[in-house]
Amino acid sequence: MVRLQRGGAVAVLALDANGEALVGRTIEQRLFGLPLWKSHGYVESTGDDPERLLRVTDAEGRARFEDLVPGGHEFRIGKRPDTGAIDRWGGAWQSEAGWTAIAVDANARTELVLTEGPRGAIFGRITEHGQPLARVSVALFPESYPDAQQLVLMAMQKDPRTTYTDAVGRYRIVDIDPGDYVLRVYHTAYESTFGQEITVPAGEARRDVELGTAEVAGRVVDPNGEGVADAIVMLGVSRGGAAAHLHRDQAVSADQLPQSLQIVGSGDVRTDRDGAWECHALEPGVELVALTGGGSSYWQPVCSEPFTLTPAQRLEGIELVVQPAGALVVHFSKGAQAVTDFFGRLTLTRLVNPEQERVSQAISGARSVFSLAPGSWTLRAVDVRRPNKSIEAREVEIVAGETTRVVLILPD
Repeated sequence: MVRLQRGGAVAVLALDANGEALVGRTIEQRLFGLPLWKSHGYVESTGDDPERLLRVTDAEGRARFEDLVPGGHEFRIGKRPDTGAIDRWGGAWQSEAGWTAIAVDANARTELVLTEGPRGAIFGRITEHGQPLARVSVALFPESYPDAQQLVLMAMQKDPRTTYTDAVGRYRIVDIDPGDYVLRVYHTAYESTFGQEITVPAGEARRDVELGTAEVAGRVVDPNGEGVADAIVMLGVSRGGAAAHLHRDQAVSADQLPQSLQIVGSGDVRTDRDGAWECHALEPGVELVALTGGGSSYWQPVCSEPFTLTPAQRLEGIELVVQPAGALVVHFSKGAQAVTDFFGRLTLTRLVNPEQERVSQAISGARSVFSLAPGSWTLRAVDVRRPNKSIEAREVEIVAGETTRVVLILPD
């Protein structure tokens, strides 16, 4: 015979810092000590998930949980559904903070009062060299960076952590958990982001931001000092020595930049007919590098030495000297029959410097590899569907300004 045990009930009253009822707020429940990684099973009706439940407070700020398993339970006030209140952990649903533990007895009703701590709000003006910036995105984050694309996406989705400045550069963000944040501004004109560490107290506080943006200018030239027109110049934030690695290794192409090299700005600054370029609205105090692929498959990419800008500085004279390069197109066949569905990996190793290596994925009947230094390279291929089948290595000669075509014979 199975004996069923009746559960207990908890009546929650949610109040704000002034003792007023919190209406329409979520109340979260979980079994005592349930780890955060098991927090994805929110349900709104009892019985579907005995470990996690979710309720919304009524007009009196009350929420009721029935038929709870006897034992330890935890409750807390969740984020506001209408504004998505901000806390230091990026959202109350993502943290272990704010839980209140109680014991639930069988056939018993327990009263629990949850009080939300004081909230904060910030307002102010965003200016650049003293001039107000209108319609720029402003966001709060517990960490130092999202990138520009994340900020744009958050603004489009009306994320509560973001807002826009008005016509005179004013902004306002409300319902914030007091604490330390990074206030980030997205400069729409130049697709750049700027960060400033701030402290949000309880209540309201003014936080003005002056963007002492900087500029940098230079030229892209060939080995003879002639300007290279229509070359794309990018600026990157060097992390983990990625920029220094790129500067030393001319075999790395512009389409294989290290992931740790974060590109800033729009990435589409092009040189004029004399090879001149310039970038505006750059964040000072960040170590940057300038890099280019020369705007053609027949130039090797090059990276400048790192530099750091000061507020309102214009740095000139960054010269990027690109060296001639060649390109390679690889076709695949079995005997006289062309193969159009090869799926594998190509590896190119430079003979004069085996440490210089290029790896490229091939997912069709041909693969192009650009911006290769002239000279002899060893070409190896691996069919990922048949890795044990040997494909003969080939030595290929790359000629500056030309495209070399080779055919690799695949085994049966």
